[in-house]
Amino acid sequence: TKFSVNKNNVSSSYCNKVNRFIVTCQDLNHIDLSGCKMPLDVLKLLISGLSDNILLTEVYLNLASCELGISGLRQLASQLPSLTNVTSLILKNNEGEGELTTLLAALHSHKGVKHLDISENFNKLKDKSNFVKTLISLIESEGSTIQSLNISKSEAEI
Repeated sequence: TKFSVNKNNVSSSYCNKVNRFIVTCQDLNHIDLSGCKMPLDVLKLLISGLSDNILLTEVYLNLASCELGISGLRQLASQLPSLTNVTSLILKNNEGEGELTTLLAALHSHKGVKHLDISENFNKLKDKSNFVKTLISLIESEGSTIQSLNISKSEAEI
């Protein structure tokens, strides 16, 4: 089942309905919320719904251009261990440069994400060398499940 509400406004009340749908859906494998401005409380509800549904596997989660920012990426990083059913995570263009390294560190202990897109998040990244070191460490770690990685428009020297 595919769920797509890209480029729409997502309010907390609407997200409560989406959360109930995610929790009860037995074969959901594609969630596209790209281009939706996502307040922190909405992100928490989404993560909660995905975490609560143990029947979901191999979920593609597209949160590109959701204006997650630093607090949203921090929230996602802290709850990443509970998202064991997410295998593709698209975080392109989310203005969260300050938390990319934290997110990558959280991915070290997450053994489900196979496809990661963090492109177009690097314009304001101050410490690119630390980011690159964390990224390389993630890719080279023995238990890494990353099969594809998109860091286009990163301006990082790898």
